Amino acid sequence: MFLGEKAQTILRPWLHRDPETYCFQPAESDMRKSRTTTVGKPYRRDSYALAIRRACEKVGIKPWSPNQLRHTLLTRVRKEFGLEAAQVFGGHARADVTQIYAERDEELAAKVARMIG
Repeated sequence: MFLGEKAQTILRPWLHRDPETYCFQPAESDMRKSRTTTVGKPYRRDSYALAIRRACEKVGIKPWSPNQLRHTLLTRVRKEFGLEAAQVFGGHARADVTQIYAERDEELAAKVARMIG
């Protein structure tokens, strides 16, 4: 997993921990009152998605999935740096997996069409 300087700065307080413990723990959550996990238990796989859904419902906006962040980021990486960069950045062994997340650059196709007539 590759993290830029901004992400490293934000995550630094959680990264210097015992490697045998979880980085993010419910017991340290600012939202203890709405906790759905038992104290001492790690977050569930869907905890982040559930928190986003609840927040969206609370403010009355259309819910979205955390997976959309990955999709958007890998599409951007592919557009700016190419498919191989998106593949490596996304941690995919095969480019066909990356193509599920990173959309094709249709602007590039339009540019090619303009150039070749």
